[in-house]
Amino acid sequence: MFWVSLTILHPLTVLLLLFRKRAGVVVALVVILADIAVHWTVFLTIGGNPLFGVVNQTMFAVFLLITTPTLWRSFRIDLA
Repeated sequence: MFWVSLTILHPLTVLLLLFRKRAGVVVALVVILADIAVHWTVFLTIGGNPLFGVVNQTMFAVFLLITTPTLWRSFRIDLA
């Protein structure tokens, strides 16, 4: 069920990043953190997920976490 929900969450994240940038950043972080939590849990308990994929996904999440403050600042709303 989780992986099926990603078929909606991934396009939603892209749309939010295009039209509601800060909301998109938050949703992207939530989705990737939930995704790696599920993948690592499956990898460690059931197996079937390749280590390469789980590690790459984790590295992407680290990249997102590192770049989030810069994205957040660059997506601020100027009311002046």
